[in-house]
Amino acid sequence: MAEKQWQVVNKHDIMKKWPLHCLVFEDKPAQLKDILKENKVDVERLDPCGRTALHVAVTLGRTECVKILLDHGVDANAVNKQGWNVCQEAVSSGDPEILSLVFTQRDFQRATQRLDGIPELLEDLNAAPDFYIEMKWEFTTWVPFMSKMCPNDTYKIYKQGCNVRVDTTLIGFDQNIVNWERGNMSFIFKGAAEGAEFFEINHDRKLFTKEKLQMREENRETSVFETAQDAINTRMSSPNISTILDTDSIAFTKHKTMWGWGGDKTETIEDHEGKMYDATGIDVVTRIRFEHLTEEEKKSEKSRVSSSGSGLQSVLSGEQQETICDLEDPDIVDQYSLNPYGLSVEEYFNLRLNKSKKDIGRPKDMISKTQKFKATLCLCPTYPLSLQQQVLPVIKLLAISNSHFAKLRDFVALHLPSGFPLKIEIPVFHFLNARITFGNINAIAAPVPGVTSHVTSEPSPEEDLADDETRVTCAIDADRFLPPTDYVDRSRVEQYSGQHIQNDEELLIQLAIQQSLADSGGTGDARQNSWGQRTHLSNSEEDLQRAIRESLAASDQGTSDSTPAKRMDENPGSYDEQLQIALAMSVQDVISKSQEQRNEDDELKRILKLSLTEK
Repeated sequence: MAEKQWQVVNKHDIMKKWPLHCLVFEDKPAQLKDILKENKVDVERLDPCGRTALHVAVTLGRTECVKILLDHGVDANAVNKQGWNVCQEAVSSGDPEILSLVFTQRDFQRATQRLDGIPELLEDLNAAPDFYIEMKWEFTTWVPFMSKMCPNDTYKIYKQGCNVRVDTTLIGFDQNIVNWERGNMSFIFKGAAEGAEFFEINHDRKLFTKEKLQMREENRETSVFETAQDAINTRMSSPNISTILDTDSIAFTKHKTMWGWGGDKTETIEDHEGKMYDATGIDVVTRIRFEHLTEEEKKSEKSRVSSSGSGLQSVLSGEQQETICDLEDPDIVDQYSLNPYGLSVEEYFNLRLNKSKKDIGRPKDMISKTQKFKATLCLCPTYPLSLQQQVLPVIKLLAISNSHFAKLRDFVALHLPSGFPLKIEIPVFHFLNARITFGNINAIAAPVPGVTSHVTSEPSPEEDLADDETRVTCAIDADRFLPPTDYVDRSRVEQYSGQHIQNDEELLIQLAIQQSLADSGGTGDARQNSWGQRTHLSNSEEDLQRAIRESLAASDQGTSDSTPAKRMDENPGSYDEQLQIALAMSVQDVISKSQEQRNEDDELKRILKLSLTEK
């Protein structure tokens, strides 16, 4: 039955079933605009090859058709039957203008969908009981001797009503492991009926940023999502990479002890016993496309990809690698065309019926890697938290901006066996796994500032009181969802400086000035007022001068009359010189420590890169 709907014979049937695809294929933007104005067609309908009309427009390089479809709100995040999204197809087309258009609309739609979906998420959060939990993320790899160097982190999650706070020290890293960044950060989401607030707090610098989110904002502009040209150029000169977690044939089985002869294997994590399960039938498929690159770029990237999966690594990973290259197909009319086989509309829409390997778009130059993966889970049937009711809404919230939580969300969405997952191991990249362990529920195992635990006993249905069940709840202080009072709003720092902060060193300078003002107390008020009167400075300039004076005074206390602080009194007009002296003394230690940390990180990254390089 499913096959009959694709058996198209002539152009009349094609135009009737897929009018948008047909007009795009024949590059008729005026007629496309007219039919979209009627608003009577399904703009997201798939053709027999599993593409939307936008996919066809991007793949064939129909720039005007792409603009018209995007202007009518067609999904720029759509994924075709082969697993490639619109942006990836735009990269393969080799047209930077189309890629820029798609990028802008994709980011705009993602932001809109995230905001529009928040009200429903808030309802789920508000309905769930409050809790505190710690999620330990350990990243491991099968690459020899590399697991100890993989990053790890413990996410501390606070949930109170519609408010969520997450503390982390691992800001981010990429699939090469070597580029990972540490920091002491908190992310706070405060939800309300009229909107929400999002705080990003940097505890190392005592800075925070605040963003207001309007749930149903009608006047959102796509212009604010325009992608920089450098980003476009980077994507156009990099391979197209797609990593897919294929779980179509996944199966969960209980892990047995003694090679299957014993009972069910169990594991105890923080006094909670869980049964071990194996999840089989999981494939991690990584596909890399090169057709849009120059010959020199292709050679370099293919060499890098091939070396990463050769030798001992390939044996240990069990990878299956396949190279797909259609460039030598004798049926190709023009390998540089986006319709290399010269297909007509009728031929394209009958490809599936004829089981032809021909297609539109540049001939694929692709390497595909498949790794079989077996996940492990430890499920506790009596855990004091509910995965679906309490933890899953928070994971969905974090998945909005974190790809690793998005993978966890997708895995949890599978039909897991009953129980709370005390431990989950899932693939993140084709050679990197993530092991997530839950613990310290409601701060019972270890005290947490701002969290008060409550343990109550609930009578068991049995008469034996020794079997009474305990129920653990917690109360979280409201100040856990606000920046500390001594932290500085970054936007105010930028306003104070009179310009946007351009880099980390300028930010450190502003922090030094703020700290100088905070440490000076009231002793310098009279001098600061006098300084301002003599030089007729604005309030912000007075504060800056006061910071300079106090920094110099603190650094040169007890020295001779020729100190820089005294020279400032004697020569108030040499502002640039005073600023240089003050800043050098105020931020020297901070910058030197920061540089030392960067040097250590660079050295570690260099060692890791060398260890991953094939000898």
